[in-house]
Amino acid sequence: VTLHVDGTAGPSLSLKAPSRPLGGTCVTTPQVAREFLDTVTCLCEGWTAEELPMSYSVRVEGGEWSSPSFRNDMRVWLLEGSFEVAGKVTDAAGSDTEAPSQGVTVVAGSAPSIAVGQNSSNGTAAAPSQD
Repeated sequence: VTLHVDGTAGPSLSLKAPSRPLGGTCVTTPQVAREFLDTVTCLCEGWTAEELPMSYSVRVEGGEWSSPSFRNDMRVWLLEGSFEVAGKVTDAAGSDTEAPSQGVTVVAGSAPSIAVGQNSSNGTAAAPSQD
């Protein structure tokens, strides 16, 4: 925008439309996870933005976006079921891009258990000391 006074060009101002982060991906792994055992990770990389730094958020279908983080690898723990997980990249000016969501299936799993007094090196069990 240039201001003209009496036909003479005066001060000018350049305006630029804000741009969003571009060019990256957010990949969710694994596609099949075990409940209570596996962490689901949404890794966002390859993004560029004019306004730095960028922050990253993750959302599980039906939920809210996580608080922004400067870490590009966001981890979530899910209960048994099928979910869509998406990543979002936001630049310092507040412009954001949401990556396409990806499906994750979480199957039943149980944490390994070790019996009290079990010797893990040879698999034998010993009674607790009575001292």
